[in-house]
Amino acid sequence: MLLHGRAGAVLASEKLGIVDEDILDAVRWHTTGKRDMPGLTAVLYIADYIEPGRKHIDNEFRLRIKELNLNRLVMEVVRSSIAYCRMKGYSVAEQTFMLYHDLEKKVS
Repeated sequence: MLLHGRAGAVLASEKLGIVDEDILDAVRWHTTGKRDMPGLTAVLYIADYIEPGRKHIDNEFRLRIKELNLNRLVMEVVRSSIAYCRMKGYSVAEQTFMLYHDLEKKVS
């Protein structure tokens, strides 16, 4: 499940001829996030997580995060993602934990 972002970046490059590293980076990390994500990557990471088809994300969560700045918004999505993975017994990507710890320092 987590590999589709990386595979998507490879396919976008090889099959679609996309060479813009910002776009490829956003595709590559949209499921796990990564430390020091640039704005486009952070926005795609958030959008992927909160899109309306996600049954585990309710409107209360979407309303609560609506007024947050980008770092706080990413932090809330990371927290929610980690909690969801743990609840389901899924592994959490190392990049996600590294992102979480970096944001803890920035957001505090």
